[in-house]
Amino acid sequence: MKIKILLSFFSLSLFIACGKDPDILEDPTSFEEPAKLEVQVQLCLNEACDSLTQMPGARIFLFENAQYRSEGSPIAYDGTTNGFGKVRFEALDSLNYWMTIKMPNPDGRSQFEQVKTPKRTTTFVEVVFEKG
Repeated sequence: MKIKILLSFFSLSLFIACGKDPDILEDPTSFEEPAKLEVQVQLCLNEACDSLTQMPGARIFLFENAQYRSEGSPIAYDGTTNGFGKVRFEALDSLNYWMTIKMPNPDGRSQFEQVKTPKRTTTFVEVVFEKG
């Protein structure tokens, strides 16, 4: 009799343990991992543009649509390139961004780009300014 009770209790425990909701076991953020974007800004050193230098101090502005970029606001993200001419944006939640890339003063020139930023990816963009 004791064996039947223990066996029934064991079977019930095993059923409960194996019947856990699979959604609890999965990481819900794994499919929602935000995108990353790395921008590198370079400057041509000659007219042929066969020699480049990294451009530290360039400003990168990200906008969520073309109209915001043309109006200059609202800015979704902004950053400044480091000594290697690179800036990295983390945790981007939109699938597309419109960028304004502005050279540091006294140059001050700008370029415009559109970039796709799918979830769970890192997008790399290289921007080259011609010799001014």
